[in-house]
Amino acid sequence: MKNKLTMLNILHSFGSQRNMVALLACLLVASCATVPKSTEKADIYSVDYDKILATNPDTLTLEQFYQYETAIISGFSGSGGNFLGEPEIAWLRAAEKSFNARGVTLKDEENRNFVIANSYLNDEQYEKAFYEFKRAGLQEGAELAEWFINNKGVYDGPLKVVEYAGSIPCGSSETARAENERYLFVAYFKGAIYRYDKLTQKHAIIYAPENKYDWCDKLRFNGETLVIQLRDEAGTYVFNNQTNEIAPKLISRMSPGEIQRLKILPKDKVPGTGKGTEIFGVPGILPAGKTYTTKDE
Repeated sequence: MKNKLTMLNILHSFGSQRNMVALLACLLVASCATVPKSTEKADIYSVDYDKILATNPDTLTLEQFYQYETAIISGFSGSGGNFLGEPEIAWLRAAEKSFNARGVTLKDEENRNFVIANSYLNDEQYEKAFYEFKRAGLQEGAELAEWFINNKGVYDGPLKVVEYAGSIPCGSSETARAENERYLFVAYFKGAIYRYDKLTQKHAIIYAPENKYDWCDKLRFNGETLVIQLRDEAGTYVFNNQTNEIAPKLISRMSPGEIQRLKILPKDKVPGTGKGTEIFGVPGILPAGKTYTTKDE
């Protein structure tokens, strides 16, 4: 309030209304001029990306580079991640090289490295993603890229599980967890499922959906096997924690003994007992509420 009154007093000291208007105009022009252009948000619908990519980085000022970089990253990114192609990545790397040759260190190097590595990951160029994540020291991304290098397309069979020292590096929000005295399993939003061994204090990815929107939303562990239930009935898998094998086991393909060992159903509702069963809350195995009819009914 005091500041407002002070400003009003200054304006009144100029006397006429014309002088007051002139002063306000000057103040507005001065305040607008102090805003750096590099902080302005890029309008992705009016950006000429071909023109940007055709620009020789050696001719750029720092301000121009940051404007162009912002336009590229904003234009090729969204809620699903970053999707820069080879031309955009090559241009950014060429610009880095150009400024380094001039003795100029660019800011936001970690973010730029992540965007490039994440773009390769989303384009399923996992070797390049792994290299970029490792080069930037981004352990979470490197482990995920390595998982896909080793296990992409494996839905039924042994997995190559790589353990790393220390706690789980994922910073996303949890969607499910299960644990016992020794092992902790944690699933992450749009991400992988990690296993943490409390005894050895090592972690490893044991499953990652190829489509990030098929993340896991339920886990169940019985000490030997882990039931992995994906969201929206995208599928259900069983991971053997002793052999590191995975299988898309359906209820109809499982023996009564297997079902009971997984603790999915109460004993009196196991198929094969002659009592039939209604399976509740197990989407992806059978739709909730459906009846499994046994042969001896």
